[in-house]
Amino acid sequence: MKKYNFLWTAIAMLSGLFVNGQVNKSIKADPVAQLKQLIVVPSIEKPAIKMVSISMLSPESLAVGYDIKKNIEEAKMRCPLLHFEQTLELAGERNSMEEVGLEWKTTNAFSGFYFDVERSFNDTMSFEKVNLVWAKDGAKEKYQLPDDNDNEAVSYYRVKLQLNDGNYKYSNTIAVKGFARNMFAVYPNPASADFWLKLSSPQAGNANFTLLNAQGENVFQKTLTLSPGFNLEQTGIGNLPAGIYVIRVVLPDKQIRTIRITKI
Repeated sequence: MKKYNFLWTAIAMLSGLFVNGQVNKSIKADPVAQLKQLIVVPSIEKPAIKMVSISMLSPESLAVGYDIKKNIEEAKMRCPLLHFEQTLELAGERNSMEEVGLEWKTTNAFSGFYFDVERSFNDTMSFEKVNLVWAKDGAKEKYQLPDDNDNEAVSYYRVKLQLNDGNYKYSNTIAVKGFARNMFAVYPNPASADFWLKLSSPQAGNANFTLLNAQGENVFQKTLTLSPGFNLEQTGIGNLPAGIYVIRVVLPDKQIRTIRITKI
C-alpha cells in the first residue's frame, strides 16, 4: 500500500508543479515516467570549444561608431581559445615592361596602421621602401598597387604591416620576373616552313621586317604591328630554297635587331 500511496501522492504533485516558473501542461505519459523525468536531471556535456576566427565579427554588421577593438578584448577575456591570429599574404606579377602589379590581403588586421611596400633588385635581403599604403580596419581586406619597375632581372617584394602598438608583421616574399628589353629570338631554328619570331618593343608602332639571303638580297619583306613589351610573330618560308638567311627588324623607335635562321 505504501508504494501506491507514494505513487498517487507524486501524481497529485505533478498536477500543480511549476518548473522554472512555467506550468507543465503536457503530462501525457504514465505517472512513473513523469516522476522519473522530474527527479532525474539529464547530464550536460561540456562543449568542446574549437578555434574560431575573429573574421566572424564583421564590422559591417555593427552600428556606426562601434569600437570593434573593445569587442575583441572582451572576447579574449571570455574565451582565451578564440583565434585572433593576423595573416598577411602577398602576390604579384609583371603587367608590362615597366610595371609590376601587387596584391595582398589581410585577416584580423584590426590594429594595423599602414603598410610599407618593400622591393629588392638584388636578393631577398637588401629591401628598400618604395611605397606606403594606409591600412583599413577590418576582418578581411584586399589591397592592390602597381609598382613602376622596368628591371630586366628578377625583383623581390614584401609588405610590412606597421601596427598601432609599435610592432610590425611581414608578409611572404615573392619573386617577379624581369623583362628582357632586347628579346629577339626565332624558333624553330632550323625551320622547314613556318617560324615564330619573339621580340620586345619599348613602344607601340609599326616595325619593318626584312628577310635577307646569304648574298644580302632582300627576299621577303612585311610590316609588323607591335605593342609595347613582348610580341610574337609568325612567318612562312616554305617557298624559299634551303640555306642561311638573316632576319632584320627595324623597331618603332628605330632600333635594329638581326638574327640568323637556317631554312632546311
